Amino acid sequence: AMLQARPDLLLLDERMPDPEVEPERAWQRTFGTLRNLAAHYDVPLGLRVENWGAGQAPWLAGLKLQVLLLGAGSGDALTVARELAAGPLAVGVPVPVHGDAGTDAIIGAVSAARAAGSRLFLSTATAVGGQGDLAALRGLAARLRAAT
Repeated sequence: AMLQARPDLLLLDERMPDPEVEPERAWQRTFGTLRNLAAHYDVPLGLRVENWGAGQAPWLAGLKLQVLLLGAGSGDALTVARELAAGPLAVGVPVPVHGDAGTDAIIGAVSAARAAGSRLFLSTATAVGGQGDLAALRGLAARLRAAT
């Protein structure tokens, strides 16, 4: 019923069982079924994944989704995102909401990669709910405006 409404994107939220181990084959079959079902309704399928590891990039690419959002994980998110975005996948690179020394570097690197034709975009590393730190979000928005 949800797919019949033709949303702009069906985004699944998953947590990898172990960042160092490739998930069971059943995960790939499940995502393949969901991808085929979404394609039947012409709805792009995406995945927000947490607890990922850098060694899982080939497995994530093998899911053949249209969008992947990297949440909190282990490894260099920007490097993994660049590797994944080499194909047709659009990849969200997590940026800490509260910012740290590397935030501006991530923003700049994603901006440069996009200018070079990469399908990277910025997202937050963790969920930002209704009770989020408004000052931190405004600060991040100001950093983003300054970088563009």
